[in-house]
Amino acid sequence: MTPMNDKIAAQTIEDHKYLLELVENRAAISYFAVHNRNQALFNALKNYVKREVEQEQEEEREIRKAKKKKKNQKNQSTHEVEKKFMDVTFKKMILDFDFMSLVMYPELKNRREFVHSGWFIAKLTENTELKVAISNDPFFYITRDDILKLLMTKDDQMIQHMLKNEIMLHINEDVSYKLVKIKNGQVNFNQQTIVKLVDFISVLVTNKREGKFGDGDILFSHNYITEFLKTHSEFLDATQAIKIFIMSRKFRLALQYLTEL
Repeated sequence: MTPMNDKIAAQTIEDHKYLLELVENRAAISYFAVHNRNQALFNALKNYVKREVEQEQEEEREIRKAKKKKKNQKNQSTHEVEKKFMDVTFKKMILDFDFMSLVMYPELKNRREFVHSGWFIAKLTENTELKVAISNDPFFYITRDDILKLLMTKDDQMIQHMLKNEIMLHINEDVSYKLVKIKNGQVNFNQQTIVKLVDFISVLVTNKREGKFGDGDILFSHNYITEFLKTHSEFLDATQAIKIFIMSRKFRLALQYLTEL
């Protein structure tokens, strides 16, 4: 089998550019190029995207010259906002990172951020194969915001996968340090700890209602939370769950849970 060089990689991208219409395919190609240490393919995709960006910038300049750009733009739909976010996130993945910083340097901070950016796209597109592949990367981590997204989309398959494979949780909130003590965990030098079901329970009760002040519509009812615990009972420590309810001042929820044990 002929090893891939720059010329072959560029031709491969050109021959399969129809796949690049979907941002999740772009993210998948860039991720697997890094995972397989295929620098030629990574650089070929980067050059392709650079040409696209240059063309987009040229088109924008032409529009400004023709004074056709609208001053008052309509509010974007959720789908449009997500599409723009994924496009920006992918461009960050492919343009902002040097290939060698993703595969060679000992700290590999860039690799962690690269993988996490890929997760954003995999999750927003609900591409199961890509979600599993990225979450199996040794440098993958999630945050409490990622946990909330998993809960809001009822992604029990990925929740089970993450709990079974002891995915790392990046700590950047005080509550996460309190949870480390409750679950008898440890924090490594990257401010990460193994995610446990108590982390999901904490996010559930903290975001029980929409809005910062807990005065919006109910997102996660008491019945939903207790059913969630039953679904993932394999990973449940009842004592830790009760501690979370009490710490969050969810006394009625604690009583409901105890009566259903």
